[in-house]
Amino acid sequence: MKKNSKKLLLSLGLALIGNLAQAQGLEGIVVEKFYQANAADASNASSNGASPLLNSGAVTYRVYVNMASGYKFSNIYGNAAHALQVSTTTNFYNDPSSGSTTNPSSISTTNVRKNTALIDSWFTTGGVATGKLALASAGAII
Repeated sequence: MKKNSKKLLLSLGLALIGNLAQAQGLEGIVVEKFYQANAADASNASSNGASPLLNSGAVTYRVYVNMASGYKFSNIYGNAAHALQVSTTTNFYNDPSSGSTTNPSSISTTNVRKNTALIDSWFTTGGVATGKLALASAGAII
């Protein structure tokens, strides 16, 4: 993984900690290396018309807000005084077959497991597929 990508994730985590630390119940931000794309993933993405291409070796991370017992994360937003900006020095990736035009509430559990949809770039507050939530501690679809 490129150093710039690591800096982006660290910056995002620190920004969230700084903004959310004032809220009661925040215990921390967890950054987890989820998956590293291999040659088969890159080939599949290319054959399905991915743009930008998925490179072999690209790393997918998951970032979690760790809340104290009894608390739950409610939202993240920007406004005129404090814009919410998301950027990268590389590329965001979305699977052209199942990921780029869908969202966690509309993709089926069958399709989220196809091709490279599980490594798409997106934000969620729990939803990962139709009627399913992501279980942070195990990274499983439940």
